[in-house]
Amino acid sequence: MARSFIIAFILAAMTWSCEEIYLPELEKMDNLLVVEARFVYGQPGQIVRLYRTVNFNDPMGIYPKVSNAMVRLVDGQGTSMELSSQGEGLYYLGHDLKANENYKLVIKLEGKEYESAYQSVPVVSEIDSVYAVYMEKVVPSGTDQSADELGRLRGFQLYADIGRGEGTAYYRFTHRLIAQYSYNINKPVNGIPTDITVFAWQSMTPGGIFNIASPPEYSSQSGIVKHPLVFLNRDYTIQKQDTATYFQGWISITSQYAISEGTWEFYRDLNRQLSAGDKLFDPMHTQARGNLRCVSDPSEVILGNFEISTMKESRYFLISPGNENFLLKKIPVHYWIPDNGAVESVPPEWWETRSKTYP
Repeated sequence: MARSFIIAFILAAMTWSCEEIYLPELEKMDNLLVVEARFVYGQPGQIVRLYRTVNFNDPMGIYPKVSNAMVRLVDGQGTSMELSSQGEGLYYLGHDLKANENYKLVIKLEGKEYESAYQSVPVVSEIDSVYAVYMEKVVPSGTDQSADELGRLRGFQLYADIGRGEGTAYYRFTHRLIAQYSYNINKPVNGIPTDITVFAWQSMTPGGIFNIASPPEYSSQSGIVKHPLVFLNRDYTIQKQDTATYFQGWISITSQYAISEGTWEFYRDLNRQLSAGDKLFDPMHTQARGNLRCVSDPSEVILGNFEISTMKESRYFLISPGNENFLLKKIPVHYWIPDNGAVESVPPEWWETRSKTYP
C-alpha cells in the first residue's frame, strides 16, 4: 500500500512539474497575393502564375490559385497585350517580346489594380571562358559530427569569366547535369550469347540558393571574374544490381540569364532568407520585396517579382581518370538530350567523348 502511494505521488509530481506547451502567436500574413512572372526574351509562351499565401499554422498548406484576374502586359508606347487565363492561376502571353523595348505587368483583381515597374529587355554577354579547379568539399552528414568527421567530396568546380561588353552586368544561372555511364549485359544475338555495351545517362539539377552574379561592389571592375558555376563530383557512381557500371563523364548545360539590377537585388534578398539558417537576425519576408505594388492600396504587401531576361546556353564536357587530372572541353553542337535513358550497342548521337567530332 505504501509503495503504491509513493508511486502515485511521484507520478503526480512529474505531472505538476511538466512545462505547459507554449504556442506563440505568430503574425498572420495569409491571403497575400503572390506573382510569379519570369519572361525570357526569344522564347515562346510566357507564363504568369498567381496565387495566395496561407497562414503558417494552416494544416492543409495548399496555396489557393487565383484565376479570376485580368492580366496585361504594357509596353513603353502604351500598347496593351492581354494574357489569356489557362485556369489554375496560370495566364499565358501569346505575343513575342521585342528587343530594346520596356514592359510592365498590370493586374486587375477584385476591384484592385497592381502593376510592376517597367523592365527592359536586357542584352546578354558571351561567357569569355569556363575553367575547372580540382577541390575537396566538406559535406554535411546529417548528424552532429565535428567537421573533422564529415565526409569529403572530391571533384571539379567550374568557374566563368564574363566581360561586360554591351551586355548587362547582372546574371542568374541554372544548370542541368548529365551523368554518362555504361555497363555490359549478355543477351542472345542470332541465338548466340553476346556481351553488349549499354550506354546510359541520368540528369540532375543542383539545388541550393539562386546562383546569381554581378561585378564586385565598390570596385571599378565591370566584368565578372571567377564566378562559381557548378561542382562536378569526380567520384560519382551509379549503382546497378549485379552489374558493374563505368562512369563516362559529365555534360554540364548552363543557362545564363541576363537580368536587371533590380531583379538581381530581389534574388540576393531571397538568398539571404534561404541561407539565414534560423539566426537571431533572420531577414523577414518583407525584406525581399519585388518590383510590384498595389496602385489602389500602396500599403498592401505583394510577394513576387516581374522579371524579363535574355538567356544564352553553353555546354561543357568534363571527364577525369579518377585523380586531380581532367579534360574539360566546350560542346559546340547543342543536341536534344532526353532526361534519362539507355541504348544498346551504339551510343546516341549526342554522346560525349574525349575525341568526339561534330558535323
